[in-house]
Amino acid sequence: MGLEPTENPTIQAALEEMGEIEKEEEIEEKQLYKDTVDFEKTGGGKVEVITEHDPSDEEIFEAVIDDSIEEHMKNSLDEDGELIQVNQQSHQLIDADVLNPMISVANRVVIATRVADALKSVLESQNLIQTISGNNYVTVSGWSTLGTMIGIRVEIESVEPFPTKARFGYRAKVNLIDGRGVKVGEGEAIATSSGRQKEEHAVYSMAITRATGKAFRLSLAWIMELAGYSSTPYEEMPEAMINDTS
Repeated sequence: MGLEPTENPTIQAALEEMGEIEKEEEIEEKQLYKDTVDFEKTGGGKVEVITEHDPSDEEIFEAVIDDSIEEHMKNSLDEDGELIQVNQQSHQLIDADVLNPMISVANRVVIATRVADALKSVLESQNLIQTISGNNYVTVSGWSTLGTMIGIRVEIESVEPFPTKARFGYRAKVNLIDGRGVKVGEGEAIATSSGRQKEEHAVYSMAITRATGKAFRLSLAWIMELAGYSSTPYEEMPEAMINDTS
């Protein structure tokens, strides 16, 4: 049962004060919701967002998080607007960061140079290089090695018959997926039995191989060149030139 209003100003003030106290206590008891935004979204470290808004109110909740990310990003920029080392206090740069768009260009070049130096010794020791007219071309196996070194895997999206006058023809499309599950590249290529591969299964596989080489070239050619090799995969070279090295 609540108290009735009174004309006594002293008592009324006391009641109002009590009402304010009850109001403050009610606010303190409100449910708070917390969300931690990770490195991928913020470009460094983690941002902890605490809000009264229920996550079920998705539009409002996302707006609160976006505001928090924006504020975090402002605090992570230097005077020239460059991201400050992606908060290296909370994130140590690794080889997989070479394709991370939130990393500064200078740091990505440093990482790429380190990766290229390590890659070179592996390619040479495993004989994954072919020489054509004095130029060194890396096989698709070598390009896949580079991908593995920086946490990239190949995902085959499709392999379909390709109309051709030859007996067999296939068109393949592959995607490059990084350790976060994000697509960072793609490639598409065809192969027919009019080339070196005559059997259907071999043509099928060659289409995938060429698509894989193209995907890696489009995304990682600059790293391969840092290692001192051609940016074109060996399998993408004209067959007449490949036959000369066989």
